[in-house]
Amino acid sequence: MWYNAIMAGLLKSPIHAVVSKNIMLISYTGRKSGIEYTTPVNYWPVNEGDKVLLLTTSKAERVWWRNFLGEQPAAVQLRGKRIEALGTVVDDRTEKERL
Repeated sequence: MWYNAIMAGLLKSPIHAVVSKNIMLISYTGRKSGIEYTTPVNYWPVNEGDKVLLLTTSKAERVWWRNFLGEQPAAVQLRGKRIEALGTVVDDRTEKERL
């Protein structure tokens, strides 16, 4: 999507606070392609240590999450800071409701 590059630039800039309250960047390596991708995603803080829940609007249209079937390394740009992370898909209904 054309606006992802604009959002990425904004999230990496000193004025990231305009959007970084609920949007962050996630960088990961494609599990099949081996190519590194960076994409803006919506997130929600979780009251469990340093966890955040990433949200996608449509599993059919947004496919970045497939790279996290099983725990996978990633880097996130969260509120102006780059953080190394591990990600996994939560697909269990009970666990999603709990989070």
